[in-house]
Amino acid sequence: MELKNKTIAIVADGLGGHGGGEAASSSAVRAASEYLTKEGIFTTQSVQDAVTFANNAVKAHPCAKTTIAILCLDGHVAISAHVGDSRVYQFRDGKIIFQSMDHSVSQMAVAVGEITNDEIRGHADRNKLLRAVDGGETIHAEICELSAEKKDAFLLCSDGFWELVTEDEMERDLARLHDAKTWLERMSERVKKRQTNKSDNYSAITITL
Repeated sequence: MELKNKTIAIVADGLGGHGGGEAASSSAVRAASEYLTKEGIFTTQSVQDAVTFANNAVKAHPCAKTTIAILCLDGHVAISAHVGDSRVYQFRDGKIIFQSMDHSVSQMAVAVGEITNDEIRGHADRNKLLRAVDGGETIHAEICELSAEKKDAFLLCSDGFWELVTEDEMERDLARLHDAKTWLERMSERVKKRQTNKSDNYSAITITL
């Protein structure tokens, strides 16, 4: 979504049976988007407030939860926020210079040195989240303010996407294709070829400056 030369991108991935997760993720995206559009100013606090607004919207869906990843762009400033294991990546000169860290048991295992970052994808506790947008009393997003430069690229995606595309492949596809649309199409082709009947649905957004 573009707003007076500003960009808002949001990905959410619902958790919960009988359609509850899908409803929770849709409500979270809609609420956060509406808040940021109305606010019109991107700061770390306004983005946290948008996540809080999304969390309040999820209260309408008992027992359902969702992850969320947000990127707000305004000139040379980018603000990344996430809860759960939907990710935000930033690329410069074809290389990843920022990657959000999952709120998950497997990411914690990386932090304490039990596994490497590459081993997250096959870890036994991959799907156990430490934080999610669940309609609870408080919700704290991981928020980073980043510098954005011409020719930078960004990827927001759910775990059903990044589990099936490695970071090396993200970089190689970007180097070959350059523009956001064809870059996303190439990575999506990789995902579709590798999906099984047990694979998650996925959401992904690419942005190139």
